[in-house]
Amino acid sequence: MSESEKPKSIRMTVTKLGHKIDDLTEVMDVLHNDVLEIKSAIKSLVEIQKEIIKSTLAVEKKSETSESPESDFTMYG
Repeated sequence: MSESEKPKSIRMTVTKLGHKIDDLTEVMDVLHNDVLEIKSAIKSLVEIQKEIIKSTLAVEKKSETSESPESDFTMYG
């Protein structure tokens, strides 16, 4: 086997390591921003769900109170 046939050994240099760390930092920043967007969207969905529940309960209470006078069959009612 001659020198030209030997596979090159891939050595990690400080420069290559620095580039890898920069790439990793960039990916982590993107992931962090995506997680913040997802968190904000979930908060919005929870707030919407709370409003839906409140309005549903209000409608149910209103329908219950409107049924009460109709069932009053007294002479003066």
